[in-house]
Amino acid sequence: MNEEVLIISALLRGARMAELMKHKISSKDFSAYREEMQHLERHPTATRATFKAKFPDFPLKKVGADELDDVVKEFKDRKAKYALSRSIDKAIEGLDSMSAVEIAEFLQAQSDLVLKTHAVAAARDIISDWGSIYQQAKEREAAVRSGKLVGIPTSIVGLDTAMGGLLPGELIIILGFQGEGKSWVQAEMATSAIIHQKRVLYVSLEMPNYRVAARFHTMLSAMISGKKNKTFPNMALETGNGLKIKQYRSFLKDVSRKFTQGFYVVDNDVTGMAELEALVYQFKPDVVFWDYLGIFTGGDSKNVAG
Repeated sequence: MNEEVLIISALLRGARMAELMKHKISSKDFSAYREEMQHLERHPTATRATFKAKFPDFPLKKVGADELDDVVKEFKDRKAKYALSRSIDKAIEGLDSMSAVEIAEFLQAQSDLVLKTHAVAAARDIISDWGSIYQQAKEREAAVRSGKLVGIPTSIVGLDTAMGGLLPGELIIILGFQGEGKSWVQAEMATSAIIHQKRVLYVSLEMPNYRVAARFHTMLSAMISGKKNKTFPNMALETGNGLKIKQYRSFLKDVSRKFTQGFYVVDNDVTGMAELEALVYQFKPDVVFWDYLGIFTGGDSKNVAG
C-alpha cells in the first residue's frame, strides 16, 4: 500500500498536520501524490468532501488518525533505505576512481545526512530545563565580564560589540550590491575565525580556491603583523606581479605550524542544502561561509534569490 495515500487519508480523517511536521514530512517528500499533499498544506481544514471534489480519482483509504504515526515511520524508513541504497550505488561506481578513505568518508557523510534528515525532530522544554539554560547564560555572562566574546570574533569591532561575535546556530546574511565588498567581509570574518583557532568551511561558488586563498593570506598577513608593509597584497598573490616569493613561502610555512585546525575551501558546483549538509558532516567546521546566497537552490530547482 502506498504510504502517501495512507498519510493523506489519515489527515482527511482527523489526523493533525502538526504530526507530520514533528516527523519533518512535507509535500516535498511526496512523489506520486505531491499535488494532493500541497493542497492539504494550503488548506489544512479541508474536508473529505471538498478534497474529493478537487481530486475525484484519489483512492481514499480507511485509515484512522491514530494510525498516522505508524504509517509515517514506514514512509520515512522506505525513503531512508532508498537514500542509502543510492549512496551505496554511487560508492560502488567510484571504486575505480576513489580511494578507500574517500569512499568511507562519502558513505559516512551520506549516512549522517540520512540520520539528520529522517530522525524525529527534537524538542526542548525551556521551562523544566531551566538549569541548563541558566548554566549557558552564566557562561555567557562570565565571558563578557572577563572581556571575552561569547561567539567567534569577526574582527569587526562594531559587529562584535553588537552581536557578541558569530554565535552557534545563527544564520547571518551579508547584503549588498555587486562589487561592494561582501566577499571581502566574509574573508575577513573567516580569517578572524582561523586566528582564534576555529575550523572553517568556505564554500565559494564563484571564485576558485586559489583566489579565496589569496584573499585569506592578504587578510591573515595584515592581522598577524598589524602593519600594511608586512602584508601580501591580494593583486600580487593573484597575478604574481610584485610578489616577494621567498617571504611568502616562509609565511605559508609559519601559518601551517600555527593554525592546524583547517580552512577547507570548496569551489565546485555545490548549490543545494543536501550537499551543504554533507560537507558539514564531513569536515565538522566551527563556522561555515557560503559565497554566495544568490546561487543557492535550497535543494530544488528554484533559486533562492528568485
